[in-house]
Amino acid sequence: MNWDQIEGNWKQWSGTVKEKWGKLTDDDLTQMAGHRDQLVGRIQEAYGTTKDEAERQVKDWASALDRDRSGMYGKGGHESGSGAYAQADQRGYGGSVVGDLAGEALRGIEREFCAVASRIQKQPLASLAVAAVIGFILCVLQGRR
Repeated sequence: MNWDQIEGNWKQWSGTVKEKWGKLTDDDLTQMAGHRDQLVGRIQEAYGTTKDEAERQVKDWASALDRDRSGMYGKGGHESGSGAYAQADQRGYGGSVVGDLAGEALRGIEREFCAVASRIQKQPLASLAVAAVIGFILCVLQGRR
């Protein structure tokens, strides 16, 4: 999973962080706000591990999130490397190729939505300005009818 997605949805994922690293406090999780390097540092401090070990743990945790998310959509998740076209070849013309394609499309939309949400959180004023410009353009176009 892209770390921007984790950072953008930190409140959602902080519960799983707390489950995995129980020595981290709610204040720790709030203060780090999804910053990967801060999570690694807090794990080092709380558990007395090396930086490499803490980074490996964080990487493994993020990979597990990917596996869990792709499992929600069934087989053939984009992250697992076997797309709908490969499955269609294996099954022939039968099966639910349309369902696989729809699931793959939904995962793509979800990834993009998370990326946009993360960017909005990082740059709220720029996002607001873009939204205002788009709103103005739509108003002008609506007025021409």
